Amino acid sequence: MRGAASEATRGSPPMLVLRCCGILLLFGAALPLVLSILPSVQAGYYRTLNMRQFWMQLDTGSLRFVETLLGDPHTSFFGQILTDVLHAPAWLVLGVPGFVLLVMSFARREKE
Repeated sequence: MRGAASEATRGSPPMLVLRCCGILLLFGAALPLVLSILPSVQAGYYRTLNMRQFWMQLDTGSLRFVETLLGDPHTSFFGQILTDVLHAPAWLVLGVPGFVLLVMSFARREKE
């Protein structure tokens, strides 16, 4: 009986995984936001860090591999999607999925 009550308050393991992924993505979104705000304060204007620049700073090889794998943006459907994602602000690309995962992890189902 104690285990069932403890599990109900803690959450099921899939929900904990969603919650952890959401929190990690939100922390990951904070990094490019801070990296774009600090130079902006010194320069006097805000310049956002897009996903391509952020990914290039992290690992250039994997970015080139994914671009090659998904194809040319002019001929490939997935290449166009990747281009759109890479031109969006990095904090937005990481923060929105993180927020959605976090909200989903707190959603409770009614037991029948």
